[in-house]
Amino acid sequence: MSNGSKATIPLGQIAEIDMGTSPPGTSYNKEGIGVPLINGPTEFTDNSPVPQQWTTEPTRVCRKGDILICVRGASTGRMNTADREYCIGRGVAAIRDREDPLATPLLRYVIEHQLPSLLRFATGSTFVAVDKKAISNIPVPAFDARQRREAARLLNRSEEVELLLSRIITAKRKFQRGLMQELLTGRRRFPEFQHDPRPTVALREVTIINPDTLPESTDDYFRFHYIDISSVSDGRVTIPVSAIAFRDAPSRARRIVRQYDVLFSTVRPYLKGFAIVEDDRRDLVCSTGFAVLRAATKADAQYLLEVLFSDVVGRQVHARLVGSSFPALNNDDVANIRIPWPSAPERAKISHVLGAIRREIHLLEEMRARFETAKRGLMQKLLTGELTVPVSSEPEPVHA
Repeated sequence: MSNGSKATIPLGQIAEIDMGTSPPGTSYNKEGIGVPLINGPTEFTDNSPVPQQWTTEPTRVCRKGDILICVRGASTGRMNTADREYCIGRGVAAIRDREDPLATPLLRYVIEHQLPSLLRFATGSTFVAVDKKAISNIPVPAFDARQRREAARLLNRSEEVELLLSRIITAKRKFQRGLMQELLTGRRRFPEFQHDPRPTVALREVTIINPDTLPESTDDYFRFHYIDISSVSDGRVTIPVSAIAFRDAPSRARRIVRQYDVLFSTVRPYLKGFAIVEDDRRDLVCSTGFAVLRAATKADAQYLLEVLFSDVVGRQVHARLVGSSFPALNNDDVANIRIPWPSAPERAKISHVLGAIRREIHLLEEMRARFETAKRGLMQKLLTGELTVPVSSEPEPVHA
């Protein structure tokens, strides 16, 4: 590392840390009189806080650009950035770089990276809290002010890309949901199918439900890859790396799965634990918490997956759960769910269009995850001194 000494120093050496102090309760108001008051998570958002009350007797006031961190209660460690001056109550601390405000964002990235270690100092009590000493001892890269600013700039760029990808994903999902409802309800149709009939059918009429099951007489040493409820998310299945022997498997590991089977999570189905199995291996077994839907063709399986995510199915699932003591469906509930069933060519086109959008969203999510992983790796290299942060030869600006 370019500073030629130890890789990290305590945060307290380069940062000002102001622990909040609550003003008198009699000074509070909701009319916007005085200084906006931040007491903790109630006012926090994804970025900067939104005040809900003000005080006419401010105690500790943060500066614009400060890191605001919750230091008490279940939200300890949650952070926002101050977009103006705020009075900070006892549940919040404000942190800033001593020398260069432009370097303060680096401190936030460091704290996020070190948050698990910080929270260990807050465990073991009935009321979680961290004090100034714990925050001051967080290790940060032993950079000078210009290096800290440059490191903050690099990390900011990565975060900007992540935020842009998140906005694109949100917009794509919104478009996908709207188009899905229009196509599946018939409000929008492809011109070539405009006058074709659109009957509805029950799932039992177009699928085989739970076609194969492992018998109790299965050899104890038969090995298979087990798909549990947590293995399914957003239309995809994560196959475990290791196989498990029948004798060691949970008692729910019974339903045999084949390529292009559709998995329908019957436990808390409002979480939409639906997926299509793309893997062609013959040793897949899933939990009895799924209904396995086997369609006649790959195209029909892909269409089924899109239908399951629609409001058409969601409303029926909700109706079946109302008044239930446990949020789960039985096999008859699943079998009797009715879905639109247009002609095979129209089903194929609907699933092709919606599937393409779903795959695009998955690719964007993977790209965002790679940026997040790269940012964590960059932070680790900064903390260990493996990475040198170059700075320009221009003189440092003088801050008032």
